[in-house]
Amino acid sequence: MVFSGDSSADEKIKSMLENLQDRKNTVVVSDDREIASFARHCGAKAMSVEEFIGLPRRSAAQRQARENDTKPVLNYSQTAKINEELKKLWLK
Repeated sequence: MVFSGDSSADEKIKSMLENLQDRKNTVVVSDDREIASFARHCGAKAMSVEEFIGLPRRSAAQRQARENDTKPVLNYSQTAKINEELKKLWLK
C-alpha cells in the first residue's frame, strides 16, 4: 500500500507512472476517468475496478440504482451519535 503524503493521490499515481521504465506492462486500476486516461496516454493499461475483479460492467443507470438501493437511512440522533464517535477517534 502506498500513501500519498503531502501530495494528492492522483498526483502520486501520475508521478509513479511517469517514473516507470516499463509502462506497457503496468496496469492502473481506477474508476477515475482522468487517471485512466493519463495511464493510457503513458502507455499503461487502465482497468475499472469492476473489470479488475471480474464483475460485468454496469451502465451508469444500473450503478445509480444500486447505489440508491444500498444507502442506509439514519435518523438525526443516529447521525449525531456516529459523528460524535468519529470526532473522538479522529481528534485525539
